Amino acid sequence: MPTFECEFCGALLWFEERVNKAKRSMHPKFSLCCMQGNVVLPPVKRLPKLLERLFTRKDPRSAEFMREIRNYNNMFVFTSMGGKIDYTVNNGKGPYVFRLHGQNMHLIGSLLPCNGERPKFSQLYIYDTDNEVSNCQHNARSSNDNNLRLKLIRKRHSDVRTYNLPTASEVATLIVGDFGLDKGERDIIIEHRSGLLQRIDKLHQLYLPMQYLLLFPCGEDGYREETLYRDGSISANGKQRTLTLRRYFAYKLQERHNDFIMILRGEKLSQQFIVDAFTMIEAQRAAFVRYKPEDRPDMLARIFKIKLNMMIKDITREVLFGKCRAFIYTIEFQKLGLPHAHILLWLALEDKFSIASQIDYVIFTEIPNPHVHPVLYEAVKALIHGTCGASRLTSPCIMNGKCTKHFPKKFTDRTLFDEDGYAKYRCRDTGHSYIELVEIENNLRTNGRSLHEFPPMPLPNATLLANMGNSLVSEELNYDRQLLLAQHSTLFTSLTVEQSNIYYLIMDCVNLQHGGVFFVNGFGGSGRTFIWNTLTSARGRGDIVLAVASSGITSQLIPGETDLANLLPHTKLIIWDEAPMTHRNCFKVLDKSLKDICSKDNPECHRKPFGGKVVVFGGNFRQILPVIPRGSWQDIVLSLLNSSYIWDSCKVLTLTKNIRLGTRGNETENRAISEFSDWILKIGDGDIGDILNNEEKEINIPNDILLNNTIDPIHSIVVNTYPSFIDNYHDHDYIKDRAMFGTYT
Repeated sequence: MPTFECEFCGALLWFEERVNKAKRSMHPKFSLCCMQGNVVLPPVKRLPKLLERLFTRKDPRSAEFMREIRNYNNMFVFTSMGGKIDYTVNNGKGPYVFRLHGQNMHLIGSLLPCNGERPKFSQLYIYDTDNEVSNCQHNARSSNDNNLRLKLIRKRHSDVRTYNLPTASEVATLIVGDFGLDKGERDIIIEHRSGLLQRIDKLHQLYLPMQYLLLFPCGEDGYREETLYRDGSISANGKQRTLTLRRYFAYKLQERHNDFIMILRGEKLSQQFIVDAFTMIEAQRAAFVRYKPEDRPDMLARIFKIKLNMMIKDITREVLFGKCRAFIYTIEFQKLGLPHAHILLWLALEDKFSIASQIDYVIFTEIPNPHVHPVLYEAVKALIHGTCGASRLTSPCIMNGKCTKHFPKKFTDRTLFDEDGYAKYRCRDTGHSYIELVEIENNLRTNGRSLHEFPPMPLPNATLLANMGNSLVSEELNYDRQLLLAQHSTLFTSLTVEQSNIYYLIMDCVNLQHGGVFFVNGFGGSGRTFIWNTLTSARGRGDIVLAVASSGITSQLIPGETDLANLLPHTKLIIWDEAPMTHRNCFKVLDKSLKDICSKDNPECHRKPFGGKVVVFGGNFRQILPVIPRGSWQDIVLSLLNSSYIWDSCKVLTLTKNIRLGTRGNETENRAISEFSDWILKIGDGDIGDILNNEEKEINIPNDILLNNTIDPIHSIVVNTYPSFIDNYHDHDYIKDRAMFGTYT
């Protein structure tokens, strides 16, 4: 049993449930039960003596009562449960389990049963109160039962924490023709004899008492939506003022010394109650996201304002565009009532965008690539200017036969300013227009025409036209070729002699289309990634280059008439980095699949590795190898690429120079780093150290990299890695050039 008592509500809790777990105070504070006094609910009422004896097992009938408590409760309930109860879960041995399927709800029927039906649920309390059926029917008929309705009021003007329940036996009144169905705030109106069930709102204070009469025997209210916290609010902005269902049940489901908590003593019925409570909490949470934006304009406006405040904070405090000296904005609601903001910023003089390249960095009017930025594309797609001009003269932007928004607009590679000083933002031709041209060309060809008949019109790319139905091919051909050619020229001039030799060897095979398999072996810092970037920039020539890592390609490779299978025959080069981390069977799958796909058009491809494609693997066998569950060291070695039959076809190209060296001005420091790098590589190759056994070597660590402080080693590591930290912590380069690595055991 819990041994600590909450000082506010008296709930019994365990020490580990305290608020501040970092402190081991002998007088801990708790928030789980009442949020440190913010939740105050009416005290539990004293039970009828019979129920108290049955629940405390002081009555000889207690065992039978507790075993059948759900059935006894069902004899008195006003409502029925709408969910589907799974009884099969209790067929075997073990403790009782209450399992519910489907959406849970409580339903209540009409005031009187339909003709020929027996009364049930709430009808028992109206139709036959004293087991005198004929008298009850006579009284109901004499009261003009055609207009008889019972109203269970939801909103009250008094709080049960202040005013006691009535003491008279008649706690409900039947009113004839005194109210209509449109009065009240989500009250429950029970018709005289409808034969239909109506759903009770989960936030109604009678939702629980009418279903669990044995747990609420005194007719007290359940959860009330308008119940306030003691101090008015629990949030810093003062907006969270009313008690939530979760907080209500967190208070109720607590043991207290001076209270007999029926909810915790009901055994099987308590389990049903707790499951019901959980579904109520989840339903209340789901109510916030169930509606469409246009259904909840109040919530939409609140969320918009929260996001706007966060964006203004990013601009002003996080210096998103530079130092902001002032700002002003106005909010407008247009079209479907959706809000948007016009924001005007004043930047500091040193951060103002004064040239076109600075503006291009933050503002451009290009449609995002749907494959690279799908979320951004979907957000922008709804804001694109629709069709107008001669093809749609009824467009709202058309005036005197012309678009008032000046569409279509010309492409421009950079931002320009007109004579009035207004900016014409960068709008490059990213290739999406070519896809539209292909669609136009295909439509014209079905009617025996072509874009060639309209000389001013540009013509689509022939390769793109041939593969219009394949989205993957279209995506791979839709790169900005001019930009890629410029990047390739810059990267190529920066290659070392060693890197240039590897580049020429691979590109010769690509250009001659003879096929080939290569493995570029290079440690960290040798420039392997730099070679990949140079090779992939060859896309500027219009070639398709696929760059993958791990098993990214084999997980999607399906021979047949798929987009990927149709893409691979057009592929000139495949680059697979970090190959030593992948099981050899993945390469086998790729090899077999490419042979099957490429041999369709050329049977000779089935005899060549990877169907005659140029495939370049890369990696370092000193790094992480494939993970073989419960495998031995021999199993791991046999799973490597160099244990596959493919390795016989591989030409190994090795990078030996560390291009990260020599970047410092001090020659002595460069020499020391070079010596350290060579020493690390020798350890990885197993070339140094005294052999202890078949798997271990003893390596002597040089004194200049050892820390000999054995009293406080952690402090010694920190001080040596971050000397004078207090004076330099604000320096980005100081932090960037230092790091500590360790292993977790």
